Amino acid sequence: EDSGHIPSLFNLAVCYSKLGKPEDAIVIYRKLLDQNAAIYEARVNVALLLEHTGKRTEAGQEFEKALELRPDDPQAQLNLGMFHLRGDEIDKAYPYLQTAADKGLGTAELYAALSEAERLKKNETKSREFLEKSFQLDPGNVRTLRQLATSYFEEKNYAKAAPLFEQLTKREP
Repeated sequence: EDSGHIPSLFNLAVCYSKLGKPEDAIVIYRKLLDQNAAIYEARVNVALLLEHTGKRTEAGQEFEKALELRPDDPQAQLNLGMFHLRGDEIDKAYPYLQTAADKGLGTAELYAALSEAERLKKNETKSREFLEKSFQLDPGNVRTLRQLATSYFEEKNYAKAAPLFEQLTKREP
């Protein structure tokens, strides 16, 4: 097929996805990837759709292929790490999350994910450090605010917990 159809196929897949037709979008993304296997965004999008439709094994394969396309991209590392974290595969997730951080990605999402991984590994101190970084980058995130307040409270650091709980009482109905 004509490679000029690639943008149209990509846009059609996005439309199907936005219209709540993930299976149709997956078919179009696969057709697109058959024409050009190196389209990173299509790989990531099909991986997300596969995961959303319960096809975790296939989704994981697509996230891995996306990482192969951009091995030095910290966002590709984060995507695969988050995939494993959503599947409660902490041991698989952590190296990708840490690599994303080591490669300079410093987003609230990454720090929240690292915090969750450390919490599940029972390392509360390290978990809190990552929560603090996440909160600094995204102070409007109520979930992070609640987790950080609770972390300080459980540590019996009431001086740090109280102002955060005060913020929560002003934000929550």
